[in-house]
Amino acid sequence: SEEALKQADEHEVEVKNARNDRFTLLLVPAEKIPLSSGGEAEHAHVEEQAITMTRSLGDFYAHRYGVTAEPEVRHMLIKKLPADFTHVLLASDGVWDIWEFAEVS
Repeated sequence: SEEALKQADEHEVEVKNARNDRFTLLLVPAEKIPLSSGGEAEHAHVEEQAITMTRSLGDFYAHRYGVTAEPEVRHMLIKKLPADFTHVLLASDGVWDIWEFAEVS
């Protein structure tokens, strides 16, 4: 819901739109994460090769781990919309970083 997104934004919780239009909160642990190669990582970043899944399509170095340049495409038939429903907005985090939810609508 819009309220859940506002709350997540106020508390600086990263939000991503997951499959089936559910919102998933990405929780970042407060403690350091031990790495199998030794050392520790903070905030789930692993040295220079950390990736954000929403920006990883075609990532050269992550290809061997299953990251692909082939997008997942779904087609949906939208029916039974109210008569005054005239627009659908799809936006990336770049939009949500700049504008408030009410400003976009």
